[in-house]
Amino acid sequence: HTCLPRQKLISATADILSVSPSDVESKIDRFIDSGDIVAFDMPDGELIMSAEVNYREEYISKKIKTLTKEVIQLSSMDISSLIQKVELRIGVKYADRQREAIFRCMNGGVTIITGGPGTGKTTVVRGIISIFNDLDFKTALAAPTGRAAKRMSEATGEEAKTIHRLLEMDKG
Repeated sequence: HTCLPRQKLISATADILSVSPSDVESKIDRFIDSGDIVAFDMPDGELIMSAEVNYREEYISKKIKTLTKEVIQLSSMDISSLIQKVELRIGVKYADRQREAIFRCMNGGVTIITGGPGTGKTTVVRGIISIFNDLDFKTALAAPTGRAAKRMSEATGEEAKTIHRLLEMDKG
Protein backbone atom coordinates (compact mmCIF):
# COMPACT_ATOMS: atom_id res chain seq x y z
CA HIS A 1 0.00 0.00 0.00
CA THR A 2 1.16 3.51 -0.68
CA CYS A 3 -1.16 5.27 1.75
CA LEU A 4 -2.66 4.69 5.16
CA PRO A 5 -5.91 5.62 6.83
CA ARG A 6 -5.23 8.68 8.98
CA GLN A 7 -6.31 7.04 12.24
CA LYS A 8 -4.17 3.95 11.60
CA LEU A 9 -1.15 6.16 10.85
CA ILE A 10 -1.71 8.18 14.02
CA SER A 11 -2.14 5.09 16.19
CA ALA A 12 0.80 3.15 14.77
CA THR A 13 3.14 6.15 14.82
CA ALA A 14 2.19 7.03 18.41
CA ASP A 15 2.85 3.43 19.49
CA ILE A 16 6.19 3.15 17.68
CA LEU A 17 7.49 6.52 18.90
CA SER A 18 5.88 6.33 22.36
CA VAL A 19 4.26 9.74 21.94
CA SER A 20 0.69 10.91 22.26
CA PRO A 21 -1.70 10.52 19.33
CA SER A 22 -2.44 14.27 19.48
CA ASP A 23 1.28 15.04 18.95
CA VAL A 24 1.30 12.78 15.91
CA GLU A 25 -1.89 14.33 14.58
CA SER A 26 -0.49 17.86 14.84
CA LYS A 27 2.71 16.79 13.01
CA ILE A 28 0.65 15.16 10.26
CA ASP A 29 -1.30 18.41 9.84
CA ARG A 30 1.98 20.36 9.57
CA PHE A 31 3.32 17.93 6.97
CA ILE A 32 0.09 18.31 4.99
CA ASP A 33 0.36 22.11 5.20
CA SER A 34 4.00 21.99 4.05
CA GLY A 35 3.15 19.69 1.14
CA ASP A 36 5.38 16.81 2.30
CA ILE A 37 2.38 14.53 2.58
CA VAL A 38 -1.06 14.63 1.01
CA ALA A 39 -4.46 13.69 2.37
CA PHE A 40 -7.36 12.26 0.41
CA ASP A 41 -10.94 12.26 1.62
CA MET A 42 -12.41 8.86 0.91
CA PRO A 43 -15.81 7.37 1.83
CA ASP A 44 -14.20 5.30 4.61
CA GLY A 45 -12.14 8.21 5.95
CA GLU A 46 -9.04 10.20 5.17
CA LEU A 47 -6.01 8.53 3.60
CA ILE A 48 -2.48 9.89 4.04
CA MET A 49 0.31 9.48 1.47
CA SER A 50 3.80 10.77 0.84
CA ALA A 51 3.72 13.64 -1.66
CA GLU A 52 6.58 12.03 -3.60
CA VAL A 53 4.78 8.70 -3.89
CA ASN A 54 1.59 10.51 -4.89
CA TYR A 55 3.51 12.32 -7.65
CA ARG A 56 4.95 9.01 -8.89
CA GLU A 57 1.53 7.33 -8.89
CA GLU A 58 0.00 10.21 -10.84
CA TYR A 59 2.88 10.12 -13.33
CA ILE A 60 2.54 6.37 -13.85
CA SER A 61 -1.23 6.69 -14.17
CA LYS A 62 -0.86 9.32 -16.91
CA LYS A 63 1.67 7.17 -18.76
CA ILE A 64 -0.62 4.13 -18.59
CA LYS A 65 -3.58 6.18 -19.82
CA THR A 66 -1.47 7.35 -22.76
CA LEU A 67 -0.39 3.79 -23.56
CA THR A 68 -3.95 2.46 -23.42
CA LYS A 69 -4.84 4.80 -26.26
CA GLU A 70 -2.26 3.12 -28.48
CA VAL A 71 -4.22 0.57 -30.46
CA ILE A 72 -3.20 -1.87 -33.11
CA GLN A 73 -5.16 -1.46 -36.31
CA LEU A 74 -5.97 -5.10 -36.99
CA SER A 75 -9.36 -6.62 -37.68
CA SER A 76 -10.75 -9.47 -35.59
CA MET A 77 -10.21 -11.74 -38.56
CA ASP A 78 -6.53 -10.74 -38.77
CA ILE A 79 -6.07 -11.38 -35.05
CA SER A 80 -7.81 -14.76 -35.30
CA SER A 81 -5.51 -15.70 -38.15
CA LEU A 82 -2.43 -14.65 -36.15
CA ILE A 83 -3.63 -16.68 -33.15
CA GLN A 84 -4.15 -19.76 -35.32
CA LYS A 85 -0.62 -19.44 -36.68
CA VAL A 86 0.79 -19.22 -33.17
CA GLU A 87 -1.25 -22.21 -32.02
CA LEU A 88 0.29 -24.28 -34.80
CA ARG A 89 3.80 -22.93 -34.20
CA ILE A 90 3.90 -23.52 -30.43
CA GLY A 91 1.61 -26.54 -30.40
CA VAL A 92 -1.29 -25.32 -28.26
CA LYS A 93 -5.02 -24.82 -28.62
CA TYR A 94 -6.10 -21.73 -26.69
CA ALA A 95 -9.18 -21.86 -24.49
CA ASP A 96 -11.82 -19.17 -25.04
CA ARG A 97 -10.57 -17.04 -22.12
CA GLN A 98 -6.99 -17.28 -23.33
CA ARG A 99 -8.06 -16.28 -26.82
CA GLU A 100 -9.99 -13.36 -25.32
CA ALA A 101 -6.86 -12.24 -23.42
CA ILE A 102 -4.85 -12.24 -26.65
CA PHE A 103 -7.58 -10.26 -28.45
CA ARG A 104 -7.61 -7.69 -25.63
CA CYS A 105 -3.85 -7.40 -25.78
CA MET A 106 -3.95 -6.87 -29.52
CA ASN A 107 -6.58 -4.12 -29.14
CA GLY A 108 -4.93 -2.01 -26.43
CA GLY A 109 -1.59 -0.53 -25.49
CA VAL A 110 -1.40 -1.98 -21.98
CA THR A 111 -2.57 -5.38 -20.89
CA ILE A 112 -2.34 -6.92 -17.45
CA ILE A 113 -2.72 -10.69 -17.41
CA THR A 114 -3.65 -12.16 -14.06
CA GLY A 115 -4.71 -15.52 -12.74
CA GLY A 116 -3.76 -18.23 -10.34
CA PRO A 117 -1.17 -20.94 -10.90
CA GLY A 118 -1.90 -23.19 -13.85
CA THR A 119 -4.46 -20.93 -15.53
CA GLY A 120 -2.43 -20.50 -18.71
CA LYS A 121 -0.95 -17.03 -18.24
CA THR A 122 2.46 -18.10 -19.52
CA THR A 123 0.95 -19.82 -22.55
CA VAL A 124 -0.97 -16.64 -23.38
CA VAL A 125 2.14 -14.51 -22.95
CA ARG A 126 4.15 -16.81 -25.21
CA GLY A 127 1.48 -16.42 -27.90
CA ILE A 128 1.34 -12.65 -27.56
CA ILE A 129 5.12 -12.37 -27.79
CA SER A 130 5.14 -14.61 -30.84
CA ILE A 131 2.49 -12.50 -32.57
CA PHE A 132 4.26 -9.26 -31.68
CA ASN A 133 7.56 -10.64 -32.96
CA ASP A 134 5.83 -11.57 -36.22
CA LEU A 135 4.59 -7.99 -36.48
CA ASP A 136 7.99 -6.51 -35.49
CA PHE A 137 6.50 -4.88 -32.39
CA LYS A 138 8.51 -4.01 -29.31
CA THR A 139 7.48 -5.83 -26.13
CA ALA A 140 8.32 -5.50 -22.47
CA LEU A 141 7.54 -8.18 -19.92
CA ALA A 142 7.08 -7.26 -16.27
CA ALA A 143 6.18 -9.16 -13.15
CA PRO A 144 5.58 -8.04 -9.57
CA THR A 145 8.51 -9.97 -8.09
CA GLY A 146 11.99 -11.00 -9.14
CA ARG A 147 11.02 -14.63 -8.84
CA ALA A 148 8.01 -14.17 -11.12
CA ALA A 149 10.13 -12.24 -13.64
CA LYS A 150 12.71 -15.04 -13.65
CA ARG A 151 9.97 -17.63 -14.19
CA MET A 152 8.49 -15.58 -17.02
CA SER A 153 11.91 -15.26 -18.70
CA GLU A 154 12.51 -18.99 -18.42
CA ALA A 155 9.06 -19.84 -19.79
CA THR A 156 9.09 -17.39 -22.69
CA GLY A 157 12.75 -17.16 -23.62
CA GLU A 158 12.42 -13.36 -23.43
CA GLU A 159 13.78 -10.94 -20.84
CA ALA A 160 11.34 -10.06 -18.10
CA LYS A 161 11.89 -7.45 -15.41
CA THR A 162 10.23 -6.55 -12.17
CA ILE A 163 7.67 -3.79 -12.55
CA HIS A 164 9.88 -1.44 -10.52
CA ARG A 165 12.93 -2.17 -12.67
CA LEU A 166 10.95 -1.75 -15.88
CA LEU A 167 9.64 1.62 -14.70
CA GLU A 168 13.19 2.54 -13.61
CA MET A 169 12.03 3.35 -10.10
CA ASP A 170 14.77 3.50 -7.53
CA LYS A 171 14.30 2.26 -4.00
CA GLY A 172 15.12 5.66 -2.49
